[in-house]
Amino acid sequence: MLLYLATANQKHLEKHPECPINKLDIQYKKDRKIYVAMITADFYNEANRPQQKGMFQFFDGVFLSKKAKIKDLKNLSEIIEWLNEIY
Repeated sequence: MLLYLATANQKHLEKHPECPINKLDIQYKKDRKIYVAMITADFYNEANRPQQKGMFQFFDGVFLSKKAKIKDLKNLSEIIEWLNEIY
């Protein structure tokens, strides 16, 4: 479903009839915020490519398991600090 939402061509306006929120009848009562994070090993050094960076924007946090200095991506060792900020 994440891939479907990420590749939808609509303007992502909730009022738009073709928006996935309307097509799939997604309803969620927001008692609390849900965070979605991704951990990747980046074996092929692709995390800095535009396609990958675009995909990472759908996550609240993205962590690399190897040391790297890529803007907006954190090293896996920082995940505890990130979780402590949330909770």
